[in-house]
Amino acid sequence: MSRVIAVLLALLLAAGGAFAQNPDTPPVRPSSGGFMPPKINWVQTEEEKPAAAAEKKSESESGDADGSAAPFEIPFIPEVGRVAMALPVDAPGLVGRAAGGFHQGCMRGVQKEGARLWLDLYPAANAEGELAAYESALANDAQFIIGPMSKSGALAALKKYPDAPVPTILLQPPPRRLAGGKNYFVMTLDSAREAAALAQFLLAAGNERAVVVASESALGRRQGAAFSAAWREATGEYPRQFSARTGAEEEREDLRAMFEEFKQQTEVEVEEEEAPPPPAVFIAGSAEFTRRARSYLPARYPAYAGSVARADEEGPAALQLEGLRFLEIPWLANPTAADFGAAGARPLAERRYFALGADACRVALRAEEWSAVGGGWTFSGAAGLYVLRGNEFMREGVLSEYREGRAAAVRSP
Repeated sequence: MSRVIAVLLALLLAAGGAFAQNPDTPPVRPSSGGFMPPKINWVQTEEEKPAAAAEKKSESESGDADGSAAPFEIPFIPEVGRVAMALPVDAPGLVGRAAGGFHQGCMRGVQKEGARLWLDLYPAANAEGELAAYESALANDAQFIIGPMSKSGALAALKKYPDAPVPTILLQPPPRRLAGGKNYFVMTLDSAREAAALAQFLLAAGNERAVVVASESALGRRQGAAFSAAWREATGEYPRQFSARTGAEEEREDLRAMFEEFKQQTEVEVEEEEAPPPPAVFIAGSAEFTRRARSYLPARYPAYAGSVARADEEGPAALQLEGLRFLEIPWLANPTAADFGAAGARPLAERRYFALGADACRVALRAEEWSAVGGGWTFSGAAGLYVLRGNEFMREGVLSEYREGRAAAVRSP
């Protein structure tokens, strides 16, 4: 017994010395699970040499004069049998719960594929921890990495590793100047991407006019700008814009002014011999702003919003959204077809990440296929229909509508 204790103490002392060599990026303990025997290691990463760091920084800041990234070339990826995940599962609040749901969804996705996968989870509590988790996965010879999940964590990985050493799926959209890094791919629930997809969806449905009603919040500006840019790219013209200030009284004043303009336009158009159909109205902002803005729209105007506008439970908030349409993930648009298991009791946001996790691991399992096919590869997943364009798995949801206080899928164009 004393010999065993001595060996354990020696190992602990050796590990402690190794940790002290690099205090800036402490090792992360991977928590393995899934479908093969666990392998739990403490990992020590080497400090990046200054010359190499400067070279990488120069590469990350280079590019065209307009800041656009070079065209992305998909490298061939052999069959994947081991995936590492750098996720903020130890973060407080919704971030940690969403990451935990993502991890559970990943395991469910692998089970649905009937596959066997060595799955290592490297937990983090914040963006700095996500970078350390990513580096630990690299040092532990990860074959394929999913994460980081947070915007700042993804940016930290992109800045330090402009070209990923192994295929990596980021769960946040990268900045344009870093978007084309080798081996980086993107799968996301980003609200701006969703707004752009909705603009394309409305055009495919035959809408010729659109109006954007955007809160001046950060979320409203991002969604409104993405919708407008996608509409202009397809039509050559920006949609009509209404902006609402964030103060309560200022917001009411702006929405009342919008209502009066809509009312006058309606009175003019209905008197015409062949009145044009009303424009589609995209409401950009939080769920609360969407409900308030919706109440100021004339009944004849069809209203659309991002999935963030969906009420978490049935009740008065849902009744205020009657007729509102939005793009939703298939597993939430068609609950009878969902496969959340025990996670079905989670809040909406966590279920969305559960579905994204299921899709991310299924995509990793099929990496050999899509890396060979390249652009245009399609995949029907729990969170939407994906099309691989460049290095991003572009996601399209299912059109849903509020009817009598309940959201349900409607027929697609």
